[in-house]
Amino acid sequence: MPAHVHATLVTTPVLILGASARAAAWSALRAGLSPAAADLFADRDLAAIAPSVRVEAADYPAGLAHTASAFPPSPWIYTGALENHPDIVDRLAQRRPLWGNSGAALRAARDPLVVAQVLGEAGCAAPEVCRDPRGLPRDGSWVRKPLASAGGRGVSVFDADARDGARPVYYQRRINGLSLAVMFVAHAEGVFVAGVTRQLIGRPGASFAYRGSVGPWPVAGATWRQFANLGTTLAARLGLIGLFGVDLILDGDGVAWPVEINPRYTASVEVLELATGRALLDDHRRACEGRPLPPRTAPQARVVAKEVIFAEADGVFPDVRSGLATVADPFAVPALADVPLAGSRFRAGDPVLTIFAEGATTAAALDFLEQKRARWRNILQRLDISDQVF
Repeated sequence: MPAHVHATLVTTPVLILGASARAAAWSALRAGLSPAAADLFADRDLAAIAPSVRVEAADYPAGLAHTASAFPPSPWIYTGALENHPDIVDRLAQRRPLWGNSGAALRAARDPLVVAQVLGEAGCAAPEVCRDPRGLPRDGSWVRKPLASAGGRGVSVFDADARDGARPVYYQRRINGLSLAVMFVAHAEGVFVAGVTRQLIGRPGASFAYRGSVGPWPVAGATWRQFANLGTTLAARLGLIGLFGVDLILDGDGVAWPVEINPRYTASVEVLELATGRALLDDHRRACEGRPLPPRTAPQARVVAKEVIFAEADGVFPDVRSGLATVADPFAVPALADVPLAGSRFRAGDPVLTIFAEGATTAAALDFLEQKRARWRNILQRLDISDQVF
């Protein structure tokens, strides 16, 4: 455990709510907290470290409010995609202390027209956005995005084949370049860049969907300063506090184009924690409670990559008995995470588990990740996997 995590924090409870709570629960352990959780999965490695409840998809997210009442009093945090439900966040915040952004901040940060205006007034690059597609070219130079989504789900190219759907959407000019995620900590002392990850984007049937991260991703000094200015601007104008992420495209000229604001704990956090050895959820708690941040120290010299494996065919999950993280060393990089119980059935297209890899360089970490991805896809395609042990 890092030296800056105080022994007095060890028994402090925190409730974690969202679609998937496993990563944040492990971040809570790294921060010296005692997690409990409710999410859509209640995976094996979440249940091993925290009292947890699975919320049925049909009851999500409204069912989280009822489920939360069954847990003892404690502060709470949310993960994706509760940022799209500010009324629920405000309702829960009336019952227990919230470590995170209120409904008002969420409404501003998740409104693409507000964000574009804020960035434009500050002189930051911002892709054009609009709600009405009339007059837009259908040549693939724009994308259509749900107003309430997460992880790139539902994003599609706006072209001649685009068809209207039932969900409220907006349109954003498409930017070509490197997909990055920048993690910030907004604190009374200032807004700090916690780290940068490259995002692994796209899978069959979902060209813009998030599937993984690798980090820390190296950036030049000028780019880092651009990121820092972006975070300061957004935190000040949108009223953000604690951890928040910005998905952006870094174009060929080195210009950062923010494409989405994630005003919460994001999927990048655990990658950065495992790679750097810093408990970012401790920074988040301190920001929300108005306590000083610990000194920033030199990070560990390793790169961590993770990827969600999606099933390509129906199957039954095997009995996995190794490769999971251990409480004894929560900063050790696990081989696997988000692991279902043995015998759990999955369908083609479902997220099945998360794999991790580490290396001295990004190339090494990504090479190792590719090998593991191929192995697990092969495993999941077998018809007789229910009686295998790996």
